[in-house]
Amino acid sequence: MCVKIRYITLSLIFVLLFNNSANAATLTHFSFSGKSGFDMMMGLLGGLAFFLIGMNMMSKSLERNSGAHLRKMLEGLTRNRWISFVAGSFISMIIQSSSATTAMTIGLVNSKFLKFRQTLGIILGAAIGTCITAQLIAFKITDYSLLIIVAGFLLNSFAKHPKYKNIGETLVGFGLIFYGMYVMSSSIIVVQSYQPFINILAKLENPLLGILIGSVATALLQSSAAFIGILMIVGSGGLLTLDAAISLLLGANLGTAFTAIAASFNTSREAKKVAAAQTVFKIAGVLLFVWWIPAFSHFIQSFQGQEIGNMHQEGGLSRQIANAYTVFNLGLAAVLLPLTDGIANILDRLLPGEEEQAGLKTRFLDNNLLPTPSLALKSAKLETLDVFHLIERMINSIFNMFMEKNPVIFSQIKADEEKVNYLYKEIDHYLLQITRENIREERINEAFQILYTVKELEQIGDVIAVKFVEKAQQWLDSGGDFSQEGKREIEEYYQLTIKQMRRAMEVFSEFNLEKAEHMKEKYKQYREISFELERHHFQRLKEEMKQSLESSDFHLELIDGLRIINSHSTNIARIILEWSEKAKDLN
Repeated sequence: MCVKIRYITLSLIFVLLFNNSANAATLTHFSFSGKSGFDMMMGLLGGLAFFLIGMNMMSKSLERNSGAHLRKMLEGLTRNRWISFVAGSFISMIIQSSSATTAMTIGLVNSKFLKFRQTLGIILGAAIGTCITAQLIAFKITDYSLLIIVAGFLLNSFAKHPKYKNIGETLVGFGLIFYGMYVMSSSIIVVQSYQPFINILAKLENPLLGILIGSVATALLQSSAAFIGILMIVGSGGLLTLDAAISLLLGANLGTAFTAIAASFNTSREAKKVAAAQTVFKIAGVLLFVWWIPAFSHFIQSFQGQEIGNMHQEGGLSRQIANAYTVFNLGLAAVLLPLTDGIANILDRLLPGEEEQAGLKTRFLDNNLLPTPSLALKSAKLETLDVFHLIERMINSIFNMFMEKNPVIFSQIKADEEKVNYLYKEIDHYLLQITRENIREERINEAFQILYTVKELEQIGDVIAVKFVEKAQQWLDSGGDFSQEGKREIEEYYQLTIKQMRRAMEVFSEFNLEKAEHMKEKYKQYREISFELERHHFQRLKEEMKQSLESSDFHLELIDGLRIINSHSTNIARIILEWSEKAKDLN
């Protein structure tokens, strides 16, 4: 099974350490200095490790199966706050973390996928997706956790189609979540009669203390779902009241803002607004609910009836915690969603737009998108389209250099070449990071298509910067000129080269196989045209036309260079056709 080595190692370590922890669950006395204390700590930490590994596996496999739909959903987002709200809920349900959803949203804004105002609904919806996770955790199916793991393992091991392998991995992750909860709950039984620990938990009914602990714990775990799972375990053992749990839930919501703030470091001002909005929403949630926690607790207890509400029987308080978390986030969304425009206006005034900074930098690449390969690949594709535009400008510049003899253009070409080389290296590094993830074969193919395309574009840049610039400088020094007929032919072939370059951009952007085939046919025509133009030039040389004699070397170099550019442009279409054929063979 394709799981990161560090997670496998961590789980094995905790399995070894937890060999004797089952005995701890049967102890009636507890001592921090005794063997039972060590076993309990290992049980809690081991269970937490299984829980987090399961969350990671499940979210990764769900993303692999739903990543393409996720990309289309985000691309189709409008400024409609309700659509954004639903999208945020769905994304967070797949990723299994509202913090990760917000970090990804910051990356999307930083990469200019989305506008800041489009993300406010996503942020509010993200918390709802985590509520679904909490509701699933509240179902006490720990007795079947190992059965689920075995079923997922068998499906992942023996299924041939990647889709079913991912479903198997999802089941393994789902089972590990509940197995981790079983391990933690078995270990925590030890402290049910330890009065100092019970006294500490009783103090959590102080809202300020509960909020502080909840926010710090969630910031450290970087997962509100994981912290809520721990709350459910402690609560189901009768060690926590619902009032204290609600204070901790408020803190858990506030803690997710720390992840957003951390993700916004070294991003644009627009991206920082997303983190600011997340923080405002979470603070608003605390301020709205902290004043009436006892009444809110009574309201949640009424959902399950007085009998269950007054008992700490298995599943009772766990469900109440999940319900409290759900009602809190739905209520917060109901209050804040109609106010998003006003909040956006305030943040726009507090964090006005920033001027573009000079220097080499990428526009779309963002490491916050790497956990979602489908979006990371989209950002790499947009960055590559920027390289297309730079290359086209370089071709235009060098053509004008030969036609108009303007030496100022040299500095522009040099600057563009530096930018192309920089973007090539950055995109290459970014794509390699994506392929290190456990991603589907089609995503790997897409990454290599982008990488190959950038490489072809970089080679075009080298043709211009090395082959053409040197000749252009000699052309300026020579004081010569092209004949009228020669100038017309060069201009015609230049126009054909630009057309082929733009076709390559369309093929790459749209992944249009029909246009790719059309490009190959056009290249054959353009190649023949270049040979015909060279024959025309040699004919003029036979007639001993003075301008043709003086410009012969430059004329032939220009035609040859443009033909090479045509070839590199057509290679972009060829690689897309080749990889599409390989994809068919794999299916």
